[in-house]
Amino acid sequence: MNGYSNSGYKEGETEDRGRLSGSVFFRPEKFDKLKAGLSYNAQFQKTGNFIIWESDSLAYTPSGTADTSLATSTLTYNTGARISVDPYVKFYDKKNNLHTLKSRYYFVNNTNLTNTAQSSNAGVLYGDYQFQHKWDKNSVLTAGISGIRSEVKATLFGNHFSNNLALYGQYEQSIGKLDLTGGMRLEHFEQDRMQGDTYYYLNADSTSKLPVYPIFRLGAHYEVAKFSHLRASFGQGVRFPSVAERYTKTSVGALNVFPNAALTPETGWAAEIGFKQGVKIGENWKGLIDVAGFINQYSNMMEFTFGFFDPSTNQRLNPDSPTFNNQIVALIGKGYEITDMIGFGSENSEKARISGIEFSFNSIGEIGDVSITSLIGYTYMNPITLNNDTTYISTFSTYDETTGAYNNTLKYRFNHLVKGDVELKYKNASIGFSSRFASNMANIDKVFEDDIAGTTILPGLKEYRKTDNKGSLVFDARFGYEFLTNYRVGFIINNVFNREYSSRPGDIQAPRNFILQVQMKF
Repeated sequence: MNGYSNSGYKEGETEDRGRLSGSVFFRPEKFDKLKAGLSYNAQFQKTGNFIIWESDSLAYTPSGTADTSLATSTLTYNTGARISVDPYVKFYDKKNNLHTLKSRYYFVNNTNLTNTAQSSNAGVLYGDYQFQHKWDKNSVLTAGISGIRSEVKATLFGNHFSNNLALYGQYEQSIGKLDLTGGMRLEHFEQDRMQGDTYYYLNADSTSKLPVYPIFRLGAHYEVAKFSHLRASFGQGVRFPSVAERYTKTSVGALNVFPNAALTPETGWAAEIGFKQGVKIGENWKGLIDVAGFINQYSNMMEFTFGFFDPSTNQRLNPDSPTFNNQIVALIGKGYEITDMIGFGSENSEKARISGIEFSFNSIGEIGDVSITSLIGYTYMNPITLNNDTTYISTFSTYDETTGAYNNTLKYRFNHLVKGDVELKYKNASIGFSSRFASNMANIDKVFEDDIAGTTILPGLKEYRKTDNKGSLVFDARFGYEFLTNYRVGFIINNVFNREYSSRPGDIQAPRNFILQVQMKF
């Protein structure tokens, strides 16, 4: 059982929730190769959701005030439930093949107390059958079939359903110190009986196609020497548009969201090569170094993009079109205001690539009677857009309309992430420190920094980003003491130096806060 209540650090942002979870299983004495069980989880909650600030000097006040009776307020209060039941069965047959059947029913209820038109219910039914055969310890074949049925009922975007079926298989082979893995998955996805999301076209003119979308993965691992491991992997992926991305039409304060039923799936691939090395320093210290390089490539990436829309058809308007001004005048003649036409819609806006390197060093050791555990991690990413469309580029905050120059870093991405943690333990007492650094977010949607038709969505953001441009470095500290075998008391200080920082535009993170923690085992 878990209970949680938090009055929050932003005005109106509250969270109260309770959760009950558990599992039960049985294994018949006369048939020890069979195991069956069921896990369950039920959570109920009430939240106040803070979206964006009123201004840079009123960063803890929601845009449009916290009075939700006013249409300008972006604060919403919600109640909800999350309930899941997960039955499963696994058994070995006479030839020692493993059969696994997993299933789940997941129910979600979201009730918007501020605006009941934004409430929704959803149910997801999932099933997966998997077969595994081992010839010996060096050869493994895994295959299966899975299916997902989702149904959503919402005043916000209507009633919708989707079916996702997949066949998959994977073969693993060890040859001495070399381990090889290869697999394939065939995906079929259908939303509201609409065809085409998983068509795989075999030629350029789209006359020949498969009704399923194939994706592949390959992996290799080689033990170079004792405690030295080299690995490489390649995998493809496909993501289908969600109901919310295709059909949501709503507004929160000055923010409008428009639907796009024409969204198509995004596809991509990822590759990585890495090296892991175990090290020993003296008699009492050992560590693990891991270095990896990676690249992710995306096509048809789905992204919420700002623009002008026709509220009657939800179609995006092209500002570069010769008829753009006439379209605006016509919509005003129908009774719409400029602010009704401005907003965001999900679009297949770009090709993109994210490449980079990761480094981590974990260690554990002792100095006298003091044991020390440490973790250092660093990630460098180069997330860039490969889309040269001028309409899309003009949405970047770094775009200069005079020169046409811009920074091609993907919006809302960082280049550098650093994490560090060290803990010292002496007998029953411990002390730990952690830090995290994220570099400056180079690009955001230009609309958040500019006035549009006399409306400023995030007042003060442009000036704020000019001064808060060095990234965020935050430190935490913790103290603990164990007593009477089963008891522990802890004291945690988050954001020790009270650093002001944001994770995204208009969302200032928590100031320094303290946690007193008591744990008991029984």
